[in-house]
Amino acid sequence: MVLRFLDVEKHYAVSDQRVPALNGVSLDVGEGEWVALVGRSGCGKTTLLNLAGAADLPTRGEVEIEGVRTSSLDDDALTELRRHKIGFVFQFLQLLPTLSAVENVELPLQLAGVRRARPRAREMLGRVGIAELADRHPHQLSGGQMQRVAIARALVHEPSLLLADEPTGSLDDEAAGSVMELLLDLRRQLGTSILMATHSLEVAAVSDRRLILRDGKLIAGEEPGGL
Repeated sequence: MVLRFLDVEKHYAVSDQRVPALNGVSLDVGEGEWVALVGRSGCGKTTLLNLAGAADLPTRGEVEIEGVRTSSLDDDALTELRRHKIGFVFQFLQLLPTLSAVENVELPLQLAGVRRARPRAREMLGRVGIAELADRHPHQLSGGQMQRVAIARALVHEPSLLLADEPTGSLDDEAAGSVMELLLDLRRQLGTSILMATHSLEVAAVSDRRLILRDGKLIAGEEPGGL
């Protein structure tokens, strides 16, 4: 199992009050599986992804990534886990504007101490279909092209788990469809598991399995009309 949540709760302190973000969430994501997490804004999707990506720790319960409980790791070990096992794709991309496309893709490899990072970065840009744009900066790219750079950056180190937070939220329908086809193709090539948060049922339809999140709880077996 690549990812497992065991009765996870996450609370935040706001003005001396405890505000629940997740309440008793349990889920599994298997090797090579694509799971879509569907729900409205504020339902806890981003909190769940942060826990899945070892960027935060649960208040209660356990999160396991390839059998390792994140709560058992110190800060350095959590950083190493994120660098080697997890890729992130964000709605707003978070590409560094002063770096070219290939430099943005190369950055995770450099942070992980990988040798010959530049050739691998160029190869990954080829896989996402924009090898010829390697030396352009983000402001010289379309929205769909920038999202392909972000996907290349997330997958260049061939992580076990890809976390995608509204990956098509800022794209038009044509670009969004192209990005989803790309992710499907890359999953077949790399065998990476994907956990994707989205509010779009059309986007979620490409996944192997859809989970509904409402008010911090997973609603088992609910149909799309219940959103």
